[in-house]
Amino acid sequence: MISVIIPVHNTEKYIDRCVQSVLTNTYKDIEIILVENGSTDRSLEICRKYEKDYANIKVIVADQVGVSHARNLGMDVAKGEYFSFIDADDYISPYLYETVWGQLSKSGCEIVIFKLIKGSEENYRWTESDYVVRTITLDTYYHDVYVRGYAEYIAATTKVFSRKLLGELRFNESIAFTEDRLFYTQLMPKTESICVIDAELYYYNVGNINAISKNKHAVEKRMSQVSSVELAIEYMRKCFPQKRLWVESMEACLLQEADFWRKRFKKWGNYPNLCEELRNISHKAASSLMKAKDLPKIEKYWVLLTHYCPIAARIVYSVFRCIRR
Repeated sequence: MISVIIPVHNTEKYIDRCVQSVLTNTYKDIEIILVENGSTDRSLEICRKYEKDYANIKVIVADQVGVSHARNLGMDVAKGEYFSFIDADDYISPYLYETVWGQLSKSGCEIVIFKLIKGSEENYRWTESDYVVRTITLDTYYHDVYVRGYAEYIAATTKVFSRKLLGELRFNESIAFTEDRLFYTQLMPKTESICVIDAELYYYNVGNINAISKNKHAVEKRMSQVSSVELAIEYMRKCFPQKRLWVESMEACLLQEADFWRKRFKKWGNYPNLCEELRNISHKAASSLMKAKDLPKIEKYWVLLTHYCPIAARIVYSVFRCIRR
């Protein structure tokens, strides 16, 4: 059985579509756990109705607000052999879990990653089509998460993983943004291989203007996008000191994150203390990256170029795009 955990917060407009997309999946051995998370609209009322009408739906009312806390509560009560997360304003392909289950059974992988679509369509027209399945190494995973920023590798919602793999690991509830990146950074070393399905099976809704990810005023919380990378580096250095490529990929990401948010905070308003903190983080990350030996040189020097000479980096990027055309 697959346990599908859905944190719910002020999503009365979307929750029906989300839950129905799970109920209409062609794979039926599913339990749905709706974790109501401090909503002030009709979300809880809608969740309770689903719980009443469907035996495989359970509602939990969280004692505090936070997506990480909600997911942790869901995992604590889940009964399935495998776990999946969906955000309540998103929805999924009717073929998602049948496709994933087939790969879990066939390949023996303990974690499966699939692709997502970004948009604001009310009802995306899914099609069942052929797809390519491949296995990636942990070196590839960490490089693609931290250097290339592949969305499906980062997001909590584009994966199904085994209970056995999870163990006692839970989301860090002090991280407000990119909590999923840190979670999977700590989860992945427990497996030998990762199965990737090159099929778009998850619809990421960019049209929800109330989503916390679109709130530019949550400046303090945005700092957690930087601190989550610092925590990942600390974890890797402690637990896997021999994996230099993993740490160097994270240092490249830390430099990019710190530079990006320092510029964004300056644009948004007067945050001198945060900007100074980020400047210090950037300086430290750049110094570490200069010493990197395992990270591909072209990526190492590109990240350093964007840090030290952003104008030159933009010129190089423009020239490269023209050449590719």
